[in-house]
Amino acid sequence: MKDILSNVSAVVLEDIPTPLKSAGVDPTFVGRIRPDTVLENGINLFLSGDNLRKGAALNAIQIAELLLS
Repeated sequence: MKDILSNVSAVVLEDIPTPLKSAGVDPTFVGRIRPDTVLENGINLFLSGDNLRKGAALNAIQIAELLLS
């Protein structure tokens, strides 16, 4: 899973992602990745991102860029 996520430009791998690191920046921070002990093919991970920045403004810009390309 880390190999896959490390190739995603909008993701930063961290040992312990925190809201402080993700405030005011575009990428989503992902960490504490481990197998799920209940689901056979499941994983557990912790995400931290700036919802106001990514959820609203940046998402609208990225959609517009895709439409114009």
